[in-house]
Amino acid sequence: MRGWPFTTKLAVIAAAGVAVRALYLFTIGRHVTGIGDWHFYHWQANLIADGHGFAEPYKWLFEHRLSPSAGHPPLYPLALAAVSALGGTGELAHRCAGLGFGAATIALVGLLGRRVGGERTGVLAAALSAVYPLMIAVDGALMSETLYGALIAAALLAAYRLLDRPAAGRALLLGALIGLAALTRSEALLLLPLLALPVALRAPRRRVVLAAATFAACALVIAPWTIRNEVAFGRPVLISTNDATVVAGANCPLTYHGVNLGGWDIRCISRRRDDNEAAQAAIWRREGVDYARDHAGRLPVVAAVRVLRVWDLWQPRRQVAFAEGRQVRVEQAGVAAWFALAVAAVAGAVALRRRGEPLLVLLAPAVAVCIGCVLGYGIPRLRHAFEPAVLVLAAVGVQAAATAWRARRAPSADAVPAA
Repeated sequence: MRGWPFTTKLAVIAAAGVAVRALYLFTIGRHVTGIGDWHFYHWQANLIADGHGFAEPYKWLFEHRLSPSAGHPPLYPLALAAVSALGGTGELAHRCAGLGFGAATIALVGLLGRRVGGERTGVLAAALSAVYPLMIAVDGALMSETLYGALIAAALLAAYRLLDRPAAGRALLLGALIGLAALTRSEALLLLPLLALPVALRAPRRRVVLAAATFAACALVIAPWTIRNEVAFGRPVLISTNDATVVAGANCPLTYHGVNLGGWDIRCISRRRDDNEAAQAAIWRREGVDYARDHAGRLPVVAAVRVLRVWDLWQPRRQVAFAEGRQVRVEQAGVAAWFALAVAAVAGAVALRRRGEPLLVLLAPAVAVCIGCVLGYGIPRLRHAFEPAVLVLAAVGVQAAATAWRARRAPSADAVPAA
């Protein structure tokens, strides 16, 4: 590949990454299945393609009645609905969408790496993304993380471009990408104060205009869905009602003590009492918040374990079983690879810091992940927003280590014999 243009190298690596994902999907991962969210996305996508809109799939399946739903953000099931509209209504066809999302993520990670450390870093980051077992498993699962990773990588790249040359158009693009990411997983909204705002405020002038542009673009992207929710439920729902089951399932005796400390348990959620999804969400949310308030003395321990869980530092072997829709052996290999990448990423962060390169953009997703799990619960798949940045930092770290090793191996000028 030496002498090839960067874009050609990136295209070859992305194609190889797709091939690896297809091999996984059609062999050892073919018969892997998920539970609640997996089936929600699949069935709702088919309902959308059939013209029923964003309906609650379980009510349709078991009661055969249509009821509006915002149980999950809309963008991923909407993307799957496009596959359904083309005739791919089965689970395997929907999972194949992850091949495209995976290719986009590989390419965007490569572009991000090039911006941070040059073309070699970009090629290495893309290659790591192509073969990283966790990314392969994510792109083969019928879960929203496959689309989410691509949007997060795109948002980080847009943040760097805004940092390099502040302009209103670039600020609007960053805000719009964060909005699209939030319509895939709502915790992406944390990137507004943690990423968009600091980047806009680093501009030499028009800081307020740039910050306002990012927030306005994000609001415009989300607004149609929020208005739809208001009309459908008769009460405000910004993006999703899913936060209610998160809060209820993460705050109860089963998750404040014992083996599930810091996790989530469906047994914590009370029986449904209201057919209106938003009204029922308010009940579950209140129950979770009330329990947390009544047991505030336990919260520091619970929050600490939530953070440890999300970074695979608490029960890493046991948590493999909770990786919904991922083949167990591939997930185990991914956990081992994660620790190796994390070590390399720390070295990469140190190397970038020594060069004077700001770490704000790459570390903002890590802060968002920590805040999100403290407010919700801890599980490794919820750190996916940080995976693209980890791959870039690891590529920088590997290159820095290789450079240092070559420098030690190279003979000094005094040791070179005269001609």
